[in-house]
Amino acid sequence: MKKNYQKEIGEKGEKLAKNYLEKNNYQIIETNYHSRHGEIDIICQKDEWYVFVEVKTRTNYSFGRPEESINDKKLENFKNTIEKYIIENNLNDKKWRVEVLAITLNNKKNKAKINHLKEI
Repeated sequence: MKKNYQKEIGEKGEKLAKNYLEKNNYQIIETNYHSRHGEIDIICQKDEWYVFVEVKTRTNYSFGRPEESINDKKLENFKNTIEKYIIENNLNDKKWRVEVLAITLNNKKNKAKINHLKEI
């Protein structure tokens, strides 16, 4: 049951993230891209940049803030996955960056706080 709850929270966070990005003029290209190294939650474009977005969602801070769960190993795997995507899609000459959307849900008030960390 706990896994389903975590999956539900993650899916809710990703939906909020997509809406937030679209409202801020990001064009969503793909979601949930997988490689053997990991997953990219959202791939989008903003101006001339390809933006690879990691979404972290929490309902409270018992295990820290959402962005604190991104350690060096996670970031290394994320960048390896990005490199695979760039090669597969022939984007070698394009500019790209990594961004994080750290989302904290408050289910009682049906609100969310989004912390947008750019150029990680």
